Amino acid sequence: MTSAPSSSPHRPGPIDLLALAEAEVEAEAQAQAQAEALALQQRQHHRPPQVGTSVPAPSAEAAAPGRVAPGSAPGSAEIPAPASGRGVAPAPTTAPAPAPGRAAAPARGSAPAGAPASNPNPAPAPGRGSVQPGVRSGAGAAGRRGPRPAVLGRRLAARLVDLAVVVGAVAALGAPVIQQAVAHVQEKVDSARLLPGQTKVWLVDPQTLTALGQLALGLLVVGLFYEALPTALWGRTLGKALFGLRVLDRRSKQKPGFGRSLTRWLSYQLLLLLPLVGLLDLVWCMVDRPWRQCWHDKIGRTFVAPARPAAPARPVGPARPSK
Repeated sequence: MTSAPSSSPHRPGPIDLLALAEAEVEAEAQAQAQAEALALQQRQHHRPPQVGTSVPAPSAEAAAPGRVAPGSAPGSAEIPAPASGRGVAPAPTTAPAPAPGRAAAPARGSAPAGAPASNPNPAPAPGRGSVQPGVRSGAGAAGRRGPRPAVLGRRLAARLVDLAVVVGAVAALGAPVIQQAVAHVQEKVDSARLLPGQTKVWLVDPQTLTALGQLALGLLVVGLFYEALPTALWGRTLGKALFGLRVLDRRSKQKPGFGRSLTRWLSYQLLLLLPLVGLLDLVWCMVDRPWRQCWHDKIGRTFVAPARPAAPARPVGPARPSK
């Protein structure tokens, strides 16, 4: 008695499902590889050749897609392996040989043949701190940078002339006031002599103080119009003009303004009220450096310089060889 085969359909097992999935994955990979190979070949055909580079012509075997390589099974095509990177690596370039009869151009930045070699350490350009050959340094170089302080002898002579002019002008203007003050004091002395015994006479009273105030006002007016105003306008007084001097601003090296000229003159007059201080003010310029300023010059921020700038230094020629 034989058993008849069952009529139930065959159900695929797990192993069959895995094999089917692997076959689908391989088919998709092959199709993707073929598409990349075709795209690569098309880019190689349409890419313009670079200057100086040799582009190899595609072979007949590579140009014909799907051509069966000898020794391979029928029905299988030779598929090139896809490139690992993006695009195609450029072929090594070869420099074109120079044309016969034409010399090769020198490289950029290199000296031509036969030219003297350049100095790697060129000499610095002459500046403020460098000393040019053939020019004397020292006082001449300092004179070119700006005006220098004037000689002390000329300053003293100019000051004596200015002092004489100011005293003479104040005495001429205040002569009536001085006469009235002297007559008033003499009258007080005469009246005291007529009194019996010893009598004290006060020389300072409102009338004498008024006379002193008038003299001070006259001195201020004379100094304003004789020294402060001419110094602001021209940088000099009569005495300084006679001895070739001028007053300059210490910073700008120009004529001082009216404010500084007035400050300079007022400080000079106030320092003269104290005999010892006034003397120190006049002799301080002998030890002051570098501008040789007196105290009233320092207060006014000025200094006294020659009216004409010093002549520039003459260039020193090369030394002559001794015979």
